[in-house]
Amino acid sequence: MRLLLVLLLSGSNLLAAVRFIERPGRELGIDEIAGQPSFVDLNQDGLLDFWAGVAYLNNGNGTFEKMPNSRWPGGECLCFGDYNNDGYPDILTNAWRQDTTKVRIYENDGPPDFHLTEVTDQTGIGIPVFERDLVDAVWFDYDSDSWLDCYVSSYEYPFPIGHEDYLFHSDSGWHFTDVSVQSGIASVALCSRGVSISDFDEDADPDVFVSVYRLEPNLLWQNQGDGTFTDVAADKGVQGLYIGGYYGHNIGAQWADYNNDGHMDLMSPITHHSGYPGDSTGHLWLSNGPPDFNFTCVWPKTGMRNTEIGSAPLGGDYDNDGDVDLFWVNLYGQPQADAWLYRNNGDTTFTNVTQEANLYFPGQVRNFAIFADFNEDGFLDLFWPRTDGQQTYWEFLENSADNGNHWLEVDLVGTRSNRSGIGARIDAFAGNWRAVREVFHNGGNGYGSPFVARQHFGLGQHAVLDSLVIAWPSGTRDVYRNLPADRFVRSTEGSLDLVSRPALRVPRSGSRLLAQLTPAGVLLTLSGVASAPACTVVDRLGRVVAEVEQWQRTEDGFRALWPGRGCGAGVYFFTTDTPSGPVSAKALLVR
Repeated sequence: MRLLLVLLLSGSNLLAAVRFIERPGRELGIDEIAGQPSFVDLNQDGLLDFWAGVAYLNNGNGTFEKMPNSRWPGGECLCFGDYNNDGYPDILTNAWRQDTTKVRIYENDGPPDFHLTEVTDQTGIGIPVFERDLVDAVWFDYDSDSWLDCYVSSYEYPFPIGHEDYLFHSDSGWHFTDVSVQSGIASVALCSRGVSISDFDEDADPDVFVSVYRLEPNLLWQNQGDGTFTDVAADKGVQGLYIGGYYGHNIGAQWADYNNDGHMDLMSPITHHSGYPGDSTGHLWLSNGPPDFNFTCVWPKTGMRNTEIGSAPLGGDYDNDGDVDLFWVNLYGQPQADAWLYRNNGDTTFTNVTQEANLYFPGQVRNFAIFADFNEDGFLDLFWPRTDGQQTYWEFLENSADNGNHWLEVDLVGTRSNRSGIGARIDAFAGNWRAVREVFHNGGNGYGSPFVARQHFGLGQHAVLDSLVIAWPSGTRDVYRNLPADRFVRSTEGSLDLVSRPALRVPRSGSRLLAQLTPAGVLLTLSGVASAPACTVVDRLGRVVAEVEQWQRTEDGFRALWPGRGCGAGVYFFTTDTPSGPVSAKALLVR
């Protein structure tokens, strides 16, 4: 395990001190990658679980518990979303690069094993697709009827022939209808790759950007609000450059508000071989806002470099300074297989901090990565599987920054809208600062599964938000005022009561706290300490409900029993201070 101190400097001013730790999966309890990885709250306890062809539930203490009965046969790309609104997220996926394939849905059966049952044929979505290379599969509710629909991109098969993409409409969550033709989606046949969703024109319905390969123009499907879509990529300025009779090779793109003006911008690294025609530069398209929502490319001024096979852009505020940073990879070619972390300087320029951030692995790269706060401490971590051609490294890169910047993480539960809250827009305000997030699969790259429904805000030095405004797909608008930072919050549509909790305290070494449900209550086990301090018990609303002070010494440390008297069933969090820092655990109390 390597530890690196990262100093991010601007001139002579110290901006941040960031420590990154490489955490092998086995240290976290993850011993097998059996399918495409993703982060999702499978059991709806407010903690991010890990999915990799088998479910790993978050224990709340920095480790995960494997659920072996959850195993499934797998798919190349997948997207989690609760298509039937039963409270448990389901999988949309496909099998690609086959002469006969189909879109697939796997339904989450819920506790105790969170097994996934294929319901492809029952839902009507399993129409055989002949001689197609299906790639990105994305949940979204394009008509805001509270049921998740899906878009699937179609690449090339056989090489280099492109095909029409697919749009399926959900008929009340139990059946899907192919509406590709009547919606207008099937009006073009191109080599589509990543699918990135955003309501770029702020008219309360989602639009679709498709990254297109083989020197063809990108697509921007503008939702007309009547079940049809119109390609406006040329009108809005995001087709890419037309040079020598060709456009570019685009694999993926990332929507985000990179300049914090309240409008969604779009970043797309380019794939371009030296000496060949077509678009040869990456793009950061900034939105010009209303009334036209056209875009202006500012790439030459950003300080980001072009690479030969740019792919898989990923946006996230890794240093919690209030601006969205960028991570993306170069699959192969010049300068080499590599990846870059660019820190947003707050003025539409970016600084390459890859080496300082311990993300420099020349010659070792794979085609996607995921930003997710998997240790629940308020700072985004990075899951980035990479390979040197001989071995794949499934390492978790833990962001252990301690720079004093504040943060907020938001989970949504829809009631009138779809249960996953997909399509909601969240605006945060503090003084003259603002930021926006959209709950969409907004960083499609056609390879991995980067969508994480939880939304993370870095707040910089703002310890309190003036307001947090959530605009739901149904039209419901919830406003929360004077919201303290450094919390995980869960908003249920139409309710002004936020479920809130602080960060989990996971030790890097030394002390560890475990919580296990027994018939008599929750058994707490504390190790790595000479004496046992009081342990605070907090419910999901952030209320202190008990103090555990009576510990019994054991051979390995201390143990105590919390019977949970006077407390209802639900998730509870346990925190205590130790010489190596605060440690936490969680348990589900059953009545």
